[in-house]
Amino acid sequence: MLEFPSYKRVGFYLSSFIFLLIVTIYMFYSISENKPLWLKPSISPYDKFRNAAVVSENLLCSEIGRNIMFEGGNSIDAAVAIQICIGVTNFHSSGIGGGFFMVFYEQKTKKCITINAREAAPLQSSKTMYINETENSLIGWKSIGVPGEIHGLWTAYKKYGSKKVSWSKLLEPSINLAYNGFPISQSLETFIEIRSKQLENFPELKEYLTNPITKQYYKDGDIMKRPSLAKTLQELAYSNDPTYLFYKGKIGRIISRDITQNGGYITLQDLSEYFSIVDDDPILVDSLGNNLTMCGCKPPSGFIVTQSIISIINEKYKRKKKIDIDNPKLWHRIIETQKFAYAQRTKLGDMNFVETAEFIMNYMKSDKFIKKVLNDLPEKAQNLKYYTNDLYFDPLDNGTSHLSVIDNEGNAVSLTSTINREFGSLCLSKELGIVWNDQMDDFSSPNYSNSFGYPPSPSNFILPKKRPMSSMSPMIIYNNFTGKVRLVIGASGGSYIISSVAQTTIRNLIFNQTIKEAVDAPRFHNQFIPSKTKVEYGVPDSITTILQVKNHQTLMKIPKLKNHVAALEKTEDGFIYGATDPRLTIHNYPTGF
Repeated sequence: MLEFPSYKRVGFYLSSFIFLLIVTIYMFYSISENKPLWLKPSISPYDKFRNAAVVSENLLCSEIGRNIMFEGGNSIDAAVAIQICIGVTNFHSSGIGGGFFMVFYEQKTKKCITINAREAAPLQSSKTMYINETENSLIGWKSIGVPGEIHGLWTAYKKYGSKKVSWSKLLEPSINLAYNGFPISQSLETFIEIRSKQLENFPELKEYLTNPITKQYYKDGDIMKRPSLAKTLQELAYSNDPTYLFYKGKIGRIISRDITQNGGYITLQDLSEYFSIVDDDPILVDSLGNNLTMCGCKPPSGFIVTQSIISIINEKYKRKKKIDIDNPKLWHRIIETQKFAYAQRTKLGDMNFVETAEFIMNYMKSDKFIKKVLNDLPEKAQNLKYYTNDLYFDPLDNGTSHLSVIDNEGNAVSLTSTINREFGSLCLSKELGIVWNDQMDDFSSPNYSNSFGYPPSPSNFILPKKRPMSSMSPMIIYNNFTGKVRLVIGASGGSYIISSVAQTTIRNLIFNQTIKEAVDAPRFHNQFIPSKTKVEYGVPDSITTILQVKNHQTLMKIPKLKNHVAALEKTEDGFIYGATDPRLTIHNYPTGF
């Protein structure tokens, strides 16, 4: 007997058919479009502010800077307060035992200036001083360069501070943190672990990093007090001339005693002859168009390399109405542009010592260089000689910390600081509470080839008072017509700084992504030597496969680069938007009002 289906069964079959049809159509279009899936934006905080904003690598320090501006201070005042705080809480990467590069922009005058407070080689230095003692440039008292932070911060405050907030008031919050204690971050715990074996040879710093309650190294969330540093900061805070105190007076004498008694090179004469360099004629580049000017520090800062990557990619894509970030060719061009730019880095150096540095700097910001690179961009990766005939290497710089500030008058500061490697030289002045840099390792030494057999860069050889080459690239981009700041950006992470600042800026200003999207996005890093490109997880496999197969790029996928971008953008709606980098393993957020 023939049995007809019920209405319910017909409805079930019909519903199933429609569902399968929808799924099939969806899959068809998904496959036909073949749209790569990028890493989704992180849950790291993203906020906007009407008047002023701060982003740094420690939320306590950012809040201190915010409060300074709320009480009438300007961006310089805030930056000084934040930087002193960073040296208290993030002393694995920054502090008054190190140095910095700063960019300052004043809206009412449309004037941009820079301050070079980079560490300098002692008077006893020579280019051959580490040839038979390479370890001495890495750790220990002989690796310390003359510190520049206090001189640079005091110079910035005296010349460009608001005059509404006293010097002592800028230091007091950090003094309180050092006296009363601050929470140890996950980053600090990690870097203690990284250096734990070497700390066995540096008992004073080992004891300093040991929690007196648990008798173990400090862990994430532990409270650490630094009373000796608090006392040093207090003396500096209430001195009429903190640079005299630090470089020629009581503190300077203790510094030179500690270093020389332990076999180091820095004497009181080294300290007394140090000065930070204020440059009111910095690098200004207008290649972005739309009345935008990029401002940054001259060499030995790495800014000239950073801006060249941005300028070249902008020139290639500025006429495109829509830029397809899913196109592997775009990322191939960015990788190749990095190679051309980084290849020039080894020819740069301290402009007071390297005759050709100014010529190379001017060449790298010229239309001639942009056009040459664009004309020479290959369809496939080439051997290193294709990018330059001069195959040298510079030592990898490390560490660093960055802060960005915009105040309620539209002024801005971008500041990158460092003591080089984690905890610098591993040397501690116990009486002062200062952890010293190992900046001498950022110089090159003759007769010492790297693991790839390439000779060292002669332009970065050691000379007395010379400052080593750096990747630090603090940058401010402003509208030279309206005078308004557009982007304040910089990064930590040594050699990764240049590629990360460049790509974040490219994504924000050329690809029109929000600053959060730009900071979060996975990055490509190629520093020419080695020629392998590091690629962060989150770049679609369809893109990396084509880069390898079609463009012959050698890629190394990694979870994340060890660097952090700190950026603020000011958009046409008048708001300041800030983003913290999810690569930073601490709870952090932008702040302002």
